This record gives sequence, structure tokens and C-alpha cells, in this order.
Amino acid sequence: MLSRRTSRAAGRTLRSRRSGPDAIHALAKQLGEPLLEVNDIQGNILAGFSKDHQSLIALAIRDVGAARRWLARIEGHISSTAEVLQFNQLFRMQRARIGADPPGLVATWANVAFSHHGLERLTSCAHANAVPDAPFRAGLPARAGLLGDRAASPSADPTSEWVVGRTGQVPDVLLIVAGDDPTKLVDLCGRLRPNAGDGQGAPEVIWEELGETRIDLPGHEHFGFKDGVSQPAVRGVVSSGPDVFLSPRVLAAPAPGEVEFAKPGQPLIWPGQFVFGYPSTDGSGASGGGPVAPPRDLPQWIRNGSLLVFRRLRQDVAGFTNFIQAAARDPSLSAIAGMSPELLGALCVGRWKSGHRFHEHGTPISPPSPVTRSRTTISCSPSTPWRRSYFPECIRRRLRSLLRWPTCTGSCVLTPHTSAR
Repeated sequence: MLSRRTSRAAGRTLRSRRSGPDAIHALAKQLGEPLLEVNDIQGNILAGFSKDHQSLIALAIRDVGAARRWLARIEGHISSTAEVLQFNQLFRMQRARIGADPPGLVATWANVAFSHHGLERLTSCAHANAVPDAPFRAGLPARAGLLGDRAASPSADPTSEWVVGRTGQVPDVLLIVAGDDPTKLVDLCGRLRPNAGDGQGAPEVIWEELGETRIDLPGHEHFGFKDGVSQPAVRGVVSSGPDVFLSPRVLAAPAPGEVEFAKPGQPLIWPGQFVFGYPSTDGSGASGGGPVAPPRDLPQWIRNGSLLVFRRLRQDVAGFTNFIQAAARDPSLSAIAGMSPELLGALCVGRWKSGHRFHEHGTPISPPSPVTRSRTTISCSPSTPWRRSYFPECIRRRLRSLLRWPTCTGSCVLTPHTSAR
């Protein structure tokens, strides 16, 4: 995804635009973390949309001039990290005050991303190749074999069964539209789609899909497990207060050499792991590793952009549920104390369905009671001894087939800044 300003002016190199009072820059320097240009970073990169309804719209560029006119028209609808952060903060404040989700407080967000081919058409091959990521330049179809997608025969194209993004049909543009109110979401999608007013040759919608959370289990993914737990916390300063950091710190600083956490289960990571133009990790564990300065030769138009991998998976929820029910009765697992479908599901995923931690020093623990639950969420390591001994190979193979196969579709896209995403 490109930054907002790059999206706005796709096809030409742009000058850097810095904003914010000198005091914020001084504060960031004092705190030892970079000042994030949140007005120029698309909202879904660092803040996250976190909406119950989301539409993905894939488009193909037919005429470059018409595509640029369309992008200019929708540029004002592209949401920034600053907007999403402010909404999220207001939502949390009101929820804390009234003890429930605030009624009527809704928002609809949009971001835009470009594939290598789309970026090349809007700018030049040199611009598209300047993105410092080999997988992005290659695209998902070229890497389908590495992802484990299997073709019908050794000579067949492994992307032939993909719903979108198969060889020769990779989208040039991907729109991501998310909202709390499905009616408002549909309305914004209608305004963002190319229409006759954009002129002849406007981008063509080649695929579209609506995704929604489970009505019966808000905040959970479709297999029934709590979603969004143990996410990394991104470093960076966003204001002079009261919420100075992008990721609020609720834990004390660790001892020298130890990993620093913003909250339990949320290790602090340098923003360059997600956004171009900022310090990144050096791969070590201490305090997130780093910081390592961004490349000096990074083109200015890439700054505040990010990379988005769009990968569509087919998930067999009923198959997973039936398997867990049957496998929990497997004699090979009878040696595990308290074996049950709930325990086996937690073993497979690495946490209880509530999202709470499953093990302590490699030893499984019972699901927390409603009274004693802590928000600590620690996923299990594949090297943990109990995992190696608990699962016969036949069970591991069956789990892989339910959770990962068959997969279909995908295109790797550069996520521009708020105006270019």
C-alpha cells in the first residue's frame, strides 16, 4: 500500500511532506522512538480497521488516464492512521464510561493498494521495481508453489483454481472498505467503484467479496477462537499527549537485554517492519531488536507506504469441528489428562477459544474461569515437547488439510500511504 500522498499522485514522484509542531519532534527524540507521520499512513496499516463488515474490490486498469482520474476522485475517501486512531480512542473512552459498545458511534474506512503491474502502469517499470521487496515484484502466482498450492497435475498451473489473482489475471488495484454499519458500507462502496463519470476506459471491477464477522461470536474468527490476540505492538510517537505512543505502554520497562512488551502478549516492534522509511529490527530479541536505520536509497515516494499480502483461503469450519470431536476420542490421545474437544482445539491453535493462554512453561493449564481470567495470551511454540508428543502424524496431516488446503487466490500488492493505498 502506498502512502496517502503517493496514492493521490500515482504516476509521479512526490516531495516529502512533514507535519506537526517542533515540540512533538523533540518529544520523539527524547523518547528514542520515531515520530510517525500518521496523516500520511493509511489507516489499516498500523491502527487497523477492526470492523465487522468489510468489502474487497479488485480492479483491472484498462486506460491509464481514466485510472488516474478515478484515483483523483476517490482520494479524499482514503482513510489515514490519524483518523482511525482518533476514532478508536473515542470508542474506547465511551465504552469505558458506559460499560458497553457506544450506540451510534460508527465509521466507514477505505484504503487502496496496487500490485506491481498496476503500479508499473500508473508510473513506470523503474518505479515499480524500486519497491524493495522481491516477492512483491514477482507476485503471488510466481510463488504459488512455495505457498503449498497444488496443481491438478505436475504440469498444471497451481493458480488455476484460484478465485482471484490467478496467472495472467492479477488485479492492478485492490480496494479495502470496512465499516460498522453494513448500509453505510454498501453506500461507500457504490461511491468508490468506477462509474460512467470517470470516463471511457475507467478501471473494471473483476472481483468483489463481502466479509463479515460472526454475529453469534463478535470478535472471534470463524473457527470460534478469539481474534486479534498477541498482536505485536508497533513503536512510534503519534502526539504530544495524552496518548503519546501509537501503542500505549502499560508494563514497566524490562531489564537490559530483555524483550519489551507494551501489554502482556504484545512485544514492541520497530515500525520499519511494517512501514517504509522508519527504523526496523535487526533480528535480535532484545527490546524488539534494533533499531536499524532505513535504507538511504529508499525513494521518497515509498515513504509511509507498506506491503500487503492478499491471500484468500478456503476454510472448512464444519470439517475442523467434526474432526476435533472425533479425534478427541482417539485412543492415541487417551494418555492426556482431561482430553476433550475443547482441550484438543486449544492444543491445535495454541490458546483457548477465549483467547487466553494455554500453557505455562510447556505444561497445559485449564481454561481460566470468568473471575480469574487474565489478558495474557501466549501462543505455544512448535518446539514445545508436549506438542511433539501429543499429535500422531495422521492427526497433524488431517489438521493441515482442514486449515490450509485447498487455498485459492491472491495477489501481492504495495499498500500506498493514505492517498495511494
